[in-house]
This record gives sequence, structure tokens and C-alpha cells, in this order.
Amino acid sequence: MPGFPADIETVPFADGCIARNLKSGALCRLNATATGIVQWFVAGMSEAEAAARLDELYGIGPAQAAGDVSAILKALRQSGLLPGESAEPEAGTAAAPEFRNASGEDSGPETAVTFQAALDVCVSCGGAPVRVRCEEAELAGLLEEVLAPALAEEDAANKADATLSLTGQEGDFRCWRDGALQWRAEPRPLARRLFLQDIITGSLPADRLSAILHASAIVIDGHAVVLAGNSGSGKSTLTAGLIAAGGKLIADDLLPLGVAAEGVWPVPFAISVKQGSWAVLSPLFTGFDSLRTLTSRGMKVRYLAAGMAIPAQPVKPSIVVFPTWNAVTGPASDRMSDAEIADRLIETGTDLAGAQGALAEFAEFASSVTGFRIEYPTLRDGVSCVRDLVGKR
Repeated sequence: MPGFPADIETVPFADGCIARNLKSGALCRLNATATGIVQWFVAGMSEAEAAARLDELYGIGPAQAAGDVSAILKALRQSGLLPGESAEPEAGTAAAPEFRNASGEDSGPETAVTFQAALDVCVSCGGAPVRVRCEEAELAGLLEEVLAPALAEEDAANKADATLSLTGQEGDFRCWRDGALQWRAEPRPLARRLFLQDIITGSLPADRLSAILHASAIVIDGHAVVLAGNSGSGKSTLTAGLIAAGGKLIADDLLPLGVAAEGVWPVPFAISVKQGSWAVLSPLFTGFDSLRTLTSRGMKVRYLAAGMAIPAQPVKPSIVVFPTWNAVTGPASDRMSDAEIADRLIETGTDLAGAQGALAEFAEFASSVTGFRIEYPTLRDGVSCVRDLVGKR
């Protein structure tokens, strides 16, 4: 197929593979048929030749084979794995940044950054300190609350390894690392997420990180549990509820995945709690009602600085849980296959590191951890469900 990109990385997984476009960062799991088609195209086959090969293998007839190949190509374009159509963004999420200069290559003449910082602090995620600066007051306020538990003193013996600066306003945010432009992003939520990810990867050892999962994690009853889900799924509220029940925070919302099956890295950021959860969490945490109220994505939010008793080393999780609050049905859980776990981690948001082997590390994590879907009508039910699952490990 003319123009089919050769820079697609794949690793075997389940009955097919997990694939990543090295340029766009798009990630998706492919079944056996889609895996074969991608491999044929990378090898130089045309669409007609791939359809003929598919018909030869499965005897489905030329018309169906051509239709199947066309449908798979369309799905791959929508996923971002192939150039062309882009997937419709999930409600409440933002599109990818304009560009990302994570490789450190020359970003052009626009490398100097001078601005009045509304936030200028030094933070650490258990590794090297990072100086963090932000120009816009609204975003600076959000970052100040998130980063409060991670504040670090910078002195001659504890010198920041890098300076990360976020300049601009809504519609044109820009991130700089030591004066070099890294990326541009328009919406505030995306800029906040990308900037926090850069702070994490700037502090933790790069050679021991394979991905950032859109997930939270806690230690409860002696076991580490990952809670993954889309924004608004209730994972942060459930995380807070588990902490109130005696758990210890590993990370909230952005969870670094290590290498060599090390597990997930602790990140000492505050837990984001949306207004809809305030009433249920207020009785569980002293002083919750006096926490500063801010606005994020048009919603009121407070940041809960829950205590961490986790060393600055990876923790291997026992299970991964995909929670859904459902006021109608009773508590329920069911076990997931490896393919379902990988699909959900990709759908909810996983950003792989640029290092070689990151895709294989992600695939190994998805195939080695036990996963469950849970539904629960109350926070107490959700906490009990997680503890029951942990107790069976």
C-alpha cells in the first residue's frame, strides 16, 4: 500500500499484537486478522493484494475479503495508528498537542522563554528535583494544589536537574524544558495533563519508566491495587475512600509504569476530588470542607493531600480494577481477560515512554496483572468490593 508507514512497532499479545505508531504515539490492540493485514502492508502489499491473501487464507470470497480489509484500515486510521481519519475525542478529553519535541532535537529559533511566573516551585517525585514555572494564573493555581505534597527544597546539594516552564494562555499553551520548546497545546486540561506528565518523567529515572497510565493506585491490606478509568469514572473518589479505610496512596490519575516487571512508581501529588464527591468524602477527612476550591474543566474541584507511606521505589500491583459507580445496580464484579485489560488501559489513556522496549513492557504488564470490572452503588460498597478482591489474592 503506497504511503503505509514503516515506523509501526508491534509486540505479540493474546491472539494478535499491540501496535504503536512511533511518530504519533497512537496505541491499539489488534486481533489476529488485523495483525496479519498490518504486517502485509508493512511488507509492501497493496490493499488488493492483502484482500487476495485474506481470501486465500480464510476462503471468505473476494468481496468479503476486500470489505474486511477496508473496514480494518478505516478502524486503524480512526485509532491514529495509520495516517488519515482521527478518532472522535471522548467527551471531556482534548486532542493531541500540536507537536512534541521530547527527543530534544532543535525546536527552531523560538527557544528563549521570558515571562512573569504565577507559580515557581521546586518539586520531586522521589527522584531528582525539578523546577516548575507556570505563567497563567488559573492553571498555576491548579498546579500549586496538585504539587503541594511534592514540594522540595532546592539548594547546592539538592539541585534541580531541569526547569519546566508552561507559558501562554488558554488556546496557546507552550511547554519549555531548560529554554527549549517541547510542545504546544490549546486547551487547559490537556496542557495540565501533559505538564504533570513531564514533571513526573523529569523527576523519575527515565531508563526505568515505560509508560504513564491514566490510573490511580493505593496499597490496601498489604496489596497494591491499580484503579483505572476515564475521567469521571470515580477512580479518584474510590481511591480516597480506600485511603480513608486504611489504605496508602501510591498515585492519583497519572501512574508511572516501571520496567522489568517492577510495577508502578509512587507519585506524591494531591488527589483531585470533583464537587459531586464532596458530600461523601467530607465526613471521612478532617478539614475537607476548608480545602481551597478551584475550577477545572468547568467543574469545581478540591485537592486532597493524602499521606503517603510508600518508598520512592516501584510497587508491584496485585490487581487492576476498572470501577464504575452505578446507583441502580448492586455491587458486582467480574474478571477480565488479558485482551480486555489491554483494551481498557489503552482506551482510558496510556502514554508510552519513548525508550526502546516500552511497548513490550506495557504488554507484559497487561498480560501479567489480574483485572476486574466492578460496579457499586455507594462508596462503602466500592471499598468493600476492592477489599474482597484483594482478600482473594
